[in-house]
Amino acid sequence: FGCVVIGANMGIQKMTKEHIGLCLFLKIPFFIVITKVDMAPKNKYEETLEEIRKILRHKLLNKYAIEITDKTSENELLKTAELMPSGNVCPIFPVSSVTKMGFEALTEFLWRIERVKELSIEEAIAQPFEFEINENFLVEGVGLVVSGIIKSGVVVVNKSCLLGPDKLKNFKAVGVKSIHVNRVNRNEAYAGELACLCLKSIKATDKLVRKDIRRGMVVIDSMEKPEPVTRFEAEMQVLHHSTT
Repeated sequence: FGCVVIGANMGIQKMTKEHIGLCLFLKIPFFIVITKVDMAPKNKYEETLEEIRKILRHKLLNKYAIEITDKTSENELLKTAELMPSGNVCPIFPVSSVTKMGFEALTEFLWRIERVKELSIEEAIAQPFEFEINENFLVEGVGLVVSGIIKSGVVVVNKSCLLGPDKLKNFKAVGVKSIHVNRVNRNEAYAGELACLCLKSIKATDKLVRKDIRRGMVVIDSMEKPEPVTRFEAEMQVLHHSTT
């Protein structure tokens, strides 16, 4: 699900329409949160609310807007949450971080919307190890460190893995020297965790150089047989944008 956040004092911005457009073309049901309600004059808030309803009524969206507050009945909130996967409704939550207005209803709604079927933590941990690199660092006295999300499996200190693909589409054999999660030294890390891994090359001839590590590379289980590709087919939706 998507959550489109709009400032009550700022109203509908160009970025707001772009985010709604992304949800539309990706077929993601979304709800709207109007923040800073305490700052906005009543007429400005009503103007923003009416503009949101007008956009939602557009023939491309054709969504039924439902304003939900802390005074909304539990049955109505539950019914709205049940209808979310259909994409026919769009709940609107006016909230204030100062007065805490609306957060009770919003929190209850988030707990009520139906979860999309995905791997459970137990199922993800049982899969082969896969770590997506987001950043890399050269730490003095430590060596090459990569950070990212563990997509599946478990990693332990001294685990043998494959790092790649490099520019030649090859993978290098590496070992995990150390693991940090939330800056705490760990002996293991699991699927779903954001971690930092200190890597070392297993082969003396394969030197790990920071400039060769780029975002999007992976560290995977050494038992896997990765097959990098140079071409794939994709269907694209180009949205209207002020730039090229």
